[in-house]
Amino acid sequence: MRCLAVGQAWRDRSARVVFATRDGAPGVEAKMRAEGIEVVRVPPPAGDESEMETVRIARDLGAAWAVFDGGGVDAKVVDALHTACCRVVMIDDEGAASAGHPDVIVNQNTHATLALYAECSGRTRRLLGPTYALLRREFRESLGWHRDFQGPARNVLVTLGGSDPNNATGVVLSAIEHVSVELDVVVVIGASNPHADAVDRQAADSRARVRIERDTSRMSELMAWADVAVSSGGSTVWELAFMGLPSLVGSIASDQGSLVASSPFFESLGAFQEVRPEFLARALRELVLDPARRAAQSAKARAVVDGRGCDRVLNVLSEIDRQARGRSSGTGIADRREARDERE
Repeated sequence: MRCLAVGQAWRDRSARVVFATRDGAPGVEAKMRAEGIEVVRVPPPAGDESEMETVRIARDLGAAWAVFDGGGVDAKVVDALHTACCRVVMIDDEGAASAGHPDVIVNQNTHATLALYAECSGRTRRLLGPTYALLRREFRESLGWHRDFQGPARNVLVTLGGSDPNNATGVVLSAIEHVSVELDVVVVIGASNPHADAVDRQAADSRARVRIERDTSRMSELMAWADVAVSSGGSTVWELAFMGLPSLVGSIASDQGSLVASSPFFESLGAFQEVRPEFLARALRELVLDPARRAAQSAKARAVVDGRGCDRVLNVLSEIDRQARGRSSGTGIADRREARDERE
């Protein structure tokens, strides 16, 4: 989703964008293509060949920038991209991007610090914190939206990522049975969720009014509808913050732990695999019944995420391009790079 957000913002600037993926998630690919973003497949890992295939794709496209999301990239890959006149951005969460010495690192988390990237070369630009939160266009178009906090909450959004491998959604639905408040619940299930049928059955048997949304393309609309949310600790957190939606957030993957533990604007549940339904029911009931608490949490969140992160990142990339052209002699590789920058 972060790649989609950056791709949309680049497309809004009339650039050509190509999404290279190894795993092939049909829902994500469909979203990319709907934005006019081309999709190409990278072969499965096979030593150095898979990484170098990414370099080949970038070189054949004449790409000005390569953006990686999902862990560190080997320095030799970055060097090969630089040799092909392609600069490199790494979107990172836990400090894994340092070793590759990219041109730009984006870490949108509240725990991101310069110390996390102390090994970076001096020329690496580090864009750190929620100021650079990468939100999709559907959220950026909601600037100025107002939320009401009168009375108890009634509408609950449950969204636990695209796959939810351990069925934390089932734990949340079990907890909702014990909230003792009349609720309308929407559960968002991703296209890769292996427990979708079990969640369907549990929702049908629930005493609450539960509706399932599969692989939805209207998350901003659902967040506007909801009064509170129960969410996992991925990129959705920044969307919730931007929408000012009071939330209980837990981790379903190891790389979400730092975000869940460090955020100042939502209530942390810790790891979902360790959450007891009765604890979650109590936490949800307290949030549902306390409008002042919800309003305070919403205000903190909206003060942190303003929806302009993609523009800030792309403005930095444009600045780097201008500086590179200013340093060039106007011959050879520099000329080709300038021509390519105009195209891309």
